[in-house]
Amino acid sequence: MNRIRIIDIPPRLRIGDIRQVKMYIYRGKKFINLTTHPIVLQVNNHIDITIPTSGISIKIETEYELAEINKTNKLFKLKYLAQQKWLNMLKWLKMKYPDVVLLGSILAAYAYPKLVYAVMIVKGLEKEKRQKKKGYWDKFIVIERKLVETKNNKECYIFIPTHFNN
Repeated sequence: MNRIRIIDIPPRLRIGDIRQVKMYIYRGKKFINLTTHPIVLQVNNHIDITIPTSGISIKIETEYELAEINKTNKLFKLKYLAQQKWLNMLKWLKMKYPDVVLLGSILAAYAYPKLVYAVMIVKGLEKEKRQKKKGYWDKFIVIERKLVETKNNKECYIFIPTHFNN
């Protein structure tokens, strides 16, 4: 049975006028859609479920850093950064509901590693418009942050996309 449950956010974690979040439950799996649009997940070849928006859309910050200038272009490095207020709310949701899947964009997954999962698009639908795309209901992209050393002895973080069966 699929149903929607309303979660009350504690006052200290409220962002603006966000006081509640909708959690979608299907076959015991819990999802919170952190995007501005519904997400369609394919359960099998005959059943699709639509995860409606939860009432919140998380925000990220972007930083640009000049990486290289060549003869024709300036190349920039992009960093996708979490906003502390959203990070606190997401950590609270994960602590309170450890088995919930927080679905967001791939950029949100980079900004909030191991908290926000991106949908893994069904094979063959990758180039479709968003309205026709479907994700697997049991496979998601989780971004992990790992510390590595570079050639010039600078430490930097790399992000490794992985997927798992929920």
